Amino acid sequence: MAEPAPVRSNLLWFSDGNIVLQAGGTQFKVHQSILARHSAVFKDMFTVPQPIKGNEVVDGCHLVHVSDSASEFTVALEAIFLRKWVSTGEPLPIEVIAAMLRMGSKYEMEALRVEALKRLYLEFPSDLASFDRFISVDTAHSGRGSMIHRTNWFYLDAANLCRELNLLSVLPIALYWCCRWKAKVLEKGHTRADMTIATLFPVNERACFRGYPELLELKEKGTFSWLLSPPAVFDGCRTPLDCHAARSKLAIGVFFPTSTTRSLALWHDKYKAGQCGACISVARRMHHAGRQQVWDALPGVFDLPAWDELLKERAESDLDLDPFGLKAFIAMLLDPENPNYQGSSKASEAALAAEQVQESQEPPPSYAATSFAVLSPTPIDADFNADAVPSVTEGSSKQATNYVHVEINNRKIQGSYYLDPTLEIPSSLLSHKVSKTPEKDKNTCFLYSRNRFVDVDLSLVDSSSNSSGHMECKKRAKLYVGSRNGNIAVRVRRPQHTSLAEVIPFKFHAASHNGTVRLYVPNDFTGPLTLTTHNGNIKLSPAISARLASDSHNKDTRRCFIGNVSTYSEHAWNGDDVVVEGHNRTILVSTIDELESIAEGEGIEGKKLLSRIFG
Repeated sequence: MAEPAPVRSNLLWFSDGNIVLQAGGTQFKVHQSILARHSAVFKDMFTVPQPIKGNEVVDGCHLVHVSDSASEFTVALEAIFLRKWVSTGEPLPIEVIAAMLRMGSKYEMEALRVEALKRLYLEFPSDLASFDRFISVDTAHSGRGSMIHRTNWFYLDAANLCRELNLLSVLPIALYWCCRWKAKVLEKGHTRADMTIATLFPVNERACFRGYPELLELKEKGTFSWLLSPPAVFDGCRTPLDCHAARSKLAIGVFFPTSTTRSLALWHDKYKAGQCGACISVARRMHHAGRQQVWDALPGVFDLPAWDELLKERAESDLDLDPFGLKAFIAMLLDPENPNYQGSSKASEAALAAEQVQESQEPPPSYAATSFAVLSPTPIDADFNADAVPSVTEGSSKQATNYVHVEINNRKIQGSYYLDPTLEIPSSLLSHKVSKTPEKDKNTCFLYSRNRFVDVDLSLVDSSSNSSGHMECKKRAKLYVGSRNGNIAVRVRRPQHTSLAEVIPFKFHAASHNGTVRLYVPNDFTGPLTLTTHNGNIKLSPAISARLASDSHNKDTRRCFIGNVSTYSEHAWNGDDVVVEGHNRTILVSTIDELESIAEGEGIEGKKLLSRIFG
């Protein structure tokens, strides 16, 4: 049977191209000079004169066959000619990472290879301090997550890729997470999106089977050795029987059911329960020393060279191993002088809760888990403003503005904005993007941050009132807040009026990927709520729930109407309207009054109120 005729790529067939490449059954017509600029191998190939006799020609261009799969070669060409994948700052599928690494190494496409290495090295740290920072991200509720998409087959493919390309420094942590699966899961594998089966290479599978019992032993003799130590080890203890009983009780929860992930578990305040101060001091010291012992032994557990040897691989790569600015941010959160650092009581409890969730999940967790533990309504690093985008009203000024547009990468947006939807701003003072937008489509406020959080007060004002206080004109404010890999906290405020006709209406739209959305609306909010979350939860506060006029659920979407539904006209509604879209995290909606009650109710009562609102 004759082979099927090759097909032309839809996106990578340029009419003015001068070389045709064929990978598998797909042909690409591209520009030889651009390809040579990005690939040392193709540059050398094009410099050497090719024999004319026997050359295949397609569409007037020489045809070059490559032995790669069409899908992986497509990724490489998309990166070069369509500017995809490289330096996007967004998580990429492991399949794309693999293609970038394979094609980048084979054809000496340095930009692709470096991008893939950065993401892998960031995902799989090679020192304990970096590992601790990453597993503490969920404790800090930063919303900063992996730069590689999470799937059931992710760790399997990552371990195989790095074994194939001899990136051994990645393997200790990759195999450590693979060991969370039961043997039958590792043997069976996981089904990928294209219905192929991902299984570990035999060498990686053997490493996991051999390493699993060693990890259990290290947990017992290293990290948690203090749980099984005799009372004599704990110098200064005045209640040895009570303290020993407390440790024995805790040991049951730590060692049963069996789990390897706690071999590198951080110290948590929960471990103090029932022990005296002297015992706690000894236990904490032994815990930290035990974790270091486990870390040092980890490569040997999987029959790999010691860390000193593995680290040479990364040193020789000469890469910026923190391309997305995560380390400094997380280190700041872990500063003991920061009241929210991971060693504090609240943070420790949150970390323990996250760990318990991870224990019950398959596959292994991302470093920014999707669980959510309620802390303060304000993101915990709100006091650190060194890299925040200042609001237009920073300081004591309360000057109203309109058509605010902030769209940034790797910086947080934080502060207060006083917004007047009736205020006219000359086009010459607006950004090009806003000035070209039709008036009816302009946002009163547009805020978007990639890889950081947004935490703002949006206060609506209307300076169009005449001297008698009557509104000459009323216009609905259009508000948009978005974030990728960051939490969103928005408080919408407006003047209180006795008549609904005098209220400044607003249409609010929020979109978040891998971040929690917390919205606090005015107490007199009247209008529809449309809340959609994929792999997350939706929570309404008691005050919001008490004013529900309608409430319906359909798959991932919850539609509600808050207030007097008789005022609502579906096709001519110009009042309040909220739409929130979320992925992988929680959406929480409350009122300004409840937020202020939480702020005033510090201590136990405040915690109880917060718990009643959001569980």
